[in-house]
Amino acid sequence: MAKAYTELADCGIIDTGAGRAARVKRVKPIPEPLVRAAKTYADEARRLGVSLDDAFNALCAQW
Repeated sequence: MAKAYTELADCGIIDTGAGRAARVKRVKPIPEPLVRAAKTYADEARRLGVSLDDAFNALCAQW
């Protein structure tokens, strides 16, 4: 359970703090064209056999 909370916090979905309950952050919706582009990129990265970290780093390098 702790790992799940850590991953949610790392993704910015929840806000946690010492001595208080986790709170869900308001997240604005992701535009559909961006969701489709991300899926295409993720599918291709998996096809190439690269790790999520490597795919993320490649994307960041292009930003």
